[in-house]
Amino acid sequence: MIIFMLMFFVIAIGVTIYLKFPQLHVLNKVSKCSNKKTKQTFYLSLATNLGVGNLVGVSTAIYLGGCGVIFWMALFSIFSSALAFLENYYAISSQVNTEHGTFAGTCYTIVKYLNGRTGKILALIFSIFLILTNTLFFPPIQINAIVSVFPKKHNLLFSIILITVILIITFGGIKSILKVTDKYVGLFAILYFGVLVIAIVTKFDQLGLILKEIIISAFNIKTVGISVFFSMFTTSISKSLFSNEAGLGTIPSLTGISDKNEIEVVSYFQLLGVLVDTLVLCSLTGIFIMIYGDGYNGNIVSMLSYCFKEFLGNIGLIIYAVFIIFFGFVSVLGLYYLGENNLMYLVIYHNVSFKKAKLIYQILFIIGIVIGIFGSFSNIMWLVDIGIIILGTINLFVLIRIENCQKMLKNNHKIT
Repeated sequence: MIIFMLMFFVIAIGVTIYLKFPQLHVLNKVSKCSNKKTKQTFYLSLATNLGVGNLVGVSTAIYLGGCGVIFWMALFSIFSSALAFLENYYAISSQVNTEHGTFAGTCYTIVKYLNGRTGKILALIFSIFLILTNTLFFPPIQINAIVSVFPKKHNLLFSIILITVILIITFGGIKSILKVTDKYVGLFAILYFGVLVIAIVTKFDQLGLILKEIIISAFNIKTVGISVFFSMFTTSISKSLFSNEAGLGTIPSLTGISDKNEIEVVSYFQLLGVLVDTLVLCSLTGIFIMIYGDGYNGNIVSMLSYCFKEFLGNIGLIIYAVFIIFFGFVSVLGLYYLGENNLMYLVIYHNVSFKKAKLIYQILFIIGIVIGIFGSFSNIMWLVDIGIIILGTINLFVLIRIENCQKMLKNNHKIT
């Protein structure tokens, strides 16, 4: 696990340098976009990422690794955003047009740029694990967090209602999903941001000490020891990846079908999504927990709810529940569409019946929801780590192996 996270970090830095720090130009690039579909794609991908990773995921990271994880999560997100740019760029350039429509994603990138048997095998493995990730690995943690806010005596009733609503929207197709994500994701992200900023400003006198503690903890190798430091570092990268999925090759299944004429701006939008998701919201969440979580000694899942209660009293618990339910809910919707869209790779390249594959996918998705309702938080997080390692390893290997990367970027779209 440590080796993988170190590798991810080093590669993210290398790609950032290779692309000449595209993070510096992101606001200028996206501000010029007027394409509604491009913005819808951005909101859908943001909805997929703005889940429990920004809430319970940050609590978990601090609980397991200490407050230094806030620094390393933020720093890694800056560099890993370049991976998001690159993988989405390749995905859009690798679109496949069929009688069923236009499809794209990491699987198609692998097939296009890694010719021969190796490419076909890797694409098939990635496709299968991406389907598993978006049914059995990632959705359960979102569902588990949502269910945790319901009263225990009514847990089963609320769970049934939750399953029903999710299945109605997801099985209704992309139009149903976009109606939810397009209208409300931006609004709830701003509301969450606003609540955190107000909470931190009201304790502004503590902010300097909190930031100092975060920095000291992040580099306190001499005191804590090498093993503890690497444990903190590994936790930071793992939770950052879970939060924004940059470099895992998952989100390109959503963004890859964008207009090729918008290839650069879509890629910049995905870079921006990583920064909004982790650098801004996760960092603010971490600082919020540091300020209001002093003295907490409960379980991981309840840490953030405790902080909301400390800030706003009982009304804070209601606000926390609303954010958890919404962010977890829209994330599950995005994950479903991402996985279903990936099914077309098996249909196009392996002659799999779409109807049968979709039925199996929907069954796996329902199983994932059930796991989220009845499974334990620690076991579910273990599944998440498996998904991250497998998808990330394959995706990074593919990005490195694409020999004509530099030529393609220079010839088609100069990054300035």
